[in-house]
Amino acid sequence: MSDLDFALVPDCARCEALCCSLPFTRSREFPEDKPDDSPCRHVTADHRCGIHQRLWSDGWLGCVTFDCFGAGQHVVQRTYGGARGADPAERRAVFAVLRQLHEMRFLLADPACAATSAAPEAAALAAELATLGEGRPATLARLDVAPWRARAGAVFTRVADELGGPSYRGALLLAADLRGRDLRHADLLGADLRDADVRGCDLSSALFLTPPQVTAARGDAATRLPAWLTHPRHWPARG
Repeated sequence: MSDLDFALVPDCARCEALCCSLPFTRSREFPEDKPDDSPCRHVTADHRCGIHQRLWSDGWLGCVTFDCFGAGQHVVQRTYGGARGADPAERRAVFAVLRQLHEMRFLLADPACAATSAAPEAAALAAELATLGEGRPATLARLDVAPWRARAGAVFTRVADELGGPSYRGALLLAADLRGRDLRHADLLGADLRDADVRGCDLSSALFLTPPQVTAARGDAATRLPAWLTHPRHWPARG
């Protein structure tokens, strides 16, 4: 990925725990309810997670797998210029929109997009999304991202069709046994990989694989990931 794509990686030190204000429901992902938009009770005064080192062991799987694709620091540092006192509701709305824009840019940065006939369209769309993300707060808060999602989806379909790998797009692969499979060029756009066993899998050129998908799966040191993704800390060294 290019230098530009480092902006699509979360930098929590430059954010203000925006994701920690999202509501959640008690489930396998969260050990308790938080129905409103107030900060999580574990957020410290300096906008840090007070139980960060225990999130996985204490059952906060939804926090471990969440990724804002760099939208958090963008909202705080660029959209609002680090200024405090912004309307909380507007800032939450901006964060929700920017996260979607950043996720699309992350997917469009997949090297597979540049390796097919969709490359010019993918590059142009990524640039357009980056420009949209620099909009004024009030504009971003009201932005309907559906038209851009549709265009991005068409690009992703074209890329996957040209590369001809197996399609798991949008598939529910909950706890699926995928051990040792060759999933190079497999289309994993939107696939639910929670608890999927990918130990020993070759995902090195899987299409449209994101950090949340990887973190939610069960892999090991033998799992081959694309160069821009890292093995989660909770994966064992071996199966």
